[in-house]
Amino acid sequence: MKVLRYILLILSSIILIVVIDQYCFCPVYSFENPTSFEGDSIYNPYASSASGNWVKCNFHTHARCWNGFTSGKGTAGDVYRAYDKLHYAIHVVSDYQYIDTTACLSSGYISSYEHGYNILKTHQLVLGADAVCWKDYFLPQTLNNKQDVLDRIGTTDHNALLIINHPLERNGYRATDFTYLTRYSCMEVLNPTCNSSALWDAALSAGKPIFILGDDDCHNITDTNKVGKICTWINVTEVNQDNILHAIKTGNSYAMTIGKNLMQKEREGNNDSMPMLKSFTVTSDTVHAKFSLSANDIIVSGENGRLLYKTPGSDSVSFKLGKQEPYARITAVYNNGTQLLLNPVFRYKTLPLHQSTASINYTQTSLRRTA
Repeated sequence: MKVLRYILLILSSIILIVVIDQYCFCPVYSFENPTSFEGDSIYNPYASSASGNWVKCNFHTHARCWNGFTSGKGTAGDVYRAYDKLHYAIHVVSDYQYIDTTACLSSGYISSYEHGYNILKTHQLVLGADAVCWKDYFLPQTLNNKQDVLDRIGTTDHNALLIINHPLERNGYRATDFTYLTRYSCMEVLNPTCNSSALWDAALSAGKPIFILGDDDCHNITDTNKVGKICTWINVTEVNQDNILHAIKTGNSYAMTIGKNLMQKEREGNNDSMPMLKSFTVTSDTVHAKFSLSANDIIVSGENGRLLYKTPGSDSVSFKLGKQEPYARITAVYNNGTQLLLNPVFRYKTLPLHQSTASINYTQTSLRRTA
């Protein structure tokens, strides 16, 4: 009985320390009030794109790591070989809290890891990482917890690209979080576990210039049914880490869900049926997008996901971004389950990629810790 009491005492002490650290000693933040995109200028994320420069990428895949403690089957080499067969220009191994260097001598190598070990999978993807940030909050996280983690990751790696991973999974993030959270550049909207478009719209509706990623998030590279389902297309003149990260940060990319039939054709080497973005222009307040193949529907969404336009059975769409519309984004839907989600155009005055700030409120932080 004494041994059991000691074990219970130790466990209770650990739980108490975790709770106090997370809910009492985490900094309290002051957030700017959200404001919609506004201004006479319209940001075109594809202004520098060229139709022949699109490369297919996957930024979120797990291999066996930490002696099998984390979820991942197959080696990093298996990951690279699997995606090479499907003609991916970039395929990143993003293990939990670990930067894999298997392909570090490759021109397409991007250092990466997935941050987070909490129970609701409030995770972040860190691309271009030099070091791993170990700080996290294990229990369901408050808004202050989430912002503190983002800040700490950014402090650990000043030049890294920070992405919110699968935000809808386990409700690790809420729509209201994205009204205020800042200091991240992208959101993994498309993931096999969830489509987080509603949370993306929440961020965009709060005036956050956040761009999209879509990834396989494969944990078993030996299962071919889990490889090549979701991808991100990046527009670059040369494939290297700097160019890729810059394109993602500025929105020169789009995410894609690949339908089952199209996946099979791709495995057989037939890429002719793959729909692609051919051109995207903004002239005055008129937006025009053209695809390589006709879609069942081309949907234009606005603030809070509101339907603005819908064009059936066409390979292109043109619309005017009204003065009252802060942003618009395009989704092309095909009958084989394939979807293309483009980055938004949005209004701005002077600095289109400027984000709102969040700063530590030292008075409230001190009062909470004292209490």
